[in-house]
Amino acid sequence: MRFLNSSEATLRNNVIHDNQATWGGGLCFERSPTATLKANVIRDNVANHPGGGMKDWGGAYFLWSDNATLISNTISGNRAANVCGGACFRISDHATLIGNDIKDNSAGSCGFAAAEGGGLFFEFSKNANLVNNTISGNRSHTSGGGLCIWNRSTVTLTGGTISANKAKRGGGLFVGGYSFLALSAVTVTANSAISYPHLCFGSGQRGSGCRCDDRHRRRSAPGVLWLRPWR
Repeated sequence: MRFLNSSEATLRNNVIHDNQATWGGGLCFERSPTATLKANVIRDNVANHPGGGMKDWGGAYFLWSDNATLISNTISGNRAANVCGGACFRISDHATLIGNDIKDNSAGSCGFAAAEGGGLFFEFSKNANLVNNTISGNRSHTSGGGLCIWNRSTVTLTGGTISANKAKRGGGLFVGGYSFLALSAVTVTANSAISYPHLCFGSGQRGSGCRCDDRHRRRSAPGVLWLRPWR
């Protein structure tokens, strides 16, 4: 389902499932600001076109679509062959996500090198606010199994849980490209990663509510968070 140049679109109490597209398998909002999604189930959608081109953004995709609001949705079992299995925000500022269950989504089912953000993905997106969401059981072939914050994005997480996500690096969270992350009262547990498993801020990153020093790295759980600088 695609919304193009459609301001203030509202979806409530729908089930959007088992769709397939080259990008935006379940929902696509392009140049469509102030969209509201409430109490929907968005599940088992796929971005994996058999031909060439983009194979991204499995569940819900927001492009040039500011002020999106997602409340009490279940986003689960969506897959993208490349980037972002669950909910994806590109060049879309001021997104608000409250009380959503984002689980069992995957990015990189075909092994693409840029497969990032199994559950959530932000790129060039400012001032996103995430409150009391559950991000669990998501997978990424490369970075950010639960959440990937990339390319000068700014995100605040308050409350909620990030658990049992998996990636090659940053099983729970991956932040890079001069992005900003603030964490407050978030439970991050039981995530896993093959490499760079510990809490670490790279140069060029900014964050609050968490520290990175040698002592903290030793105490942090594997797969929690990895932040890398812009190259």
